[in-house]
Amino acid sequence: MTCSWRVQGRALTVLLLVILLAGSAFAQAPVYPGATWTRTSTPEQLGWSPEKLNDAKAYAATINTAALMIVVDGRGLDEWGETGKRFNVHSTRKSFLSALYGIQVREGRIQLSKTLADLGIDDRGSLTTIEKGATVADLLKARSGIYHPALYETPDTAHHVTKARRQMIA
Repeated sequence: MTCSWRVQGRALTVLLLVILLAGSAFAQAPVYPGATWTRTSTPEQLGWSPEKLNDAKAYAATINTAALMIVVDGRGLDEWGETGKRFNVHSTRKSFLSALYGIQVREGRIQLSKTLADLGIDDRGSLTTIEKGATVADLLKARSGIYHPALYETPDTAHHVTKARRQMIA
């Protein structure tokens, strides 16, 4: 049963990414990097402020940022740090999804206040009424109250979460 929840969670994530990316794919011809990124000659060409980019670079230096690359419409806008180096990173999925959702929210395609019930979304085994009240914003903030087993979840954690979920259903 744990495996099927994991597979469903991954399938839902992939489906959401496809929906998000498909919308912007029809707007303009995509630009993909070759051996190197196509660079813009000035930030203003893409509607960015050089002063604000300098502010961002200064801030990044204060928070121990190893590398950062800004890509706009498939073109390299700016970068600093060791952008050619591979890093072992953790917990980036939510940040990327939130950024992708932000684009769709800004364009009016997604309303963060909509609930799963509003959207007609359910799950295998059915979500509880409380879970169906979770909003898109709750899901993006990982505070929806909807439980899917974590990949490296300990048996003790699984026991406590399952017990709490049973109490919600009752």
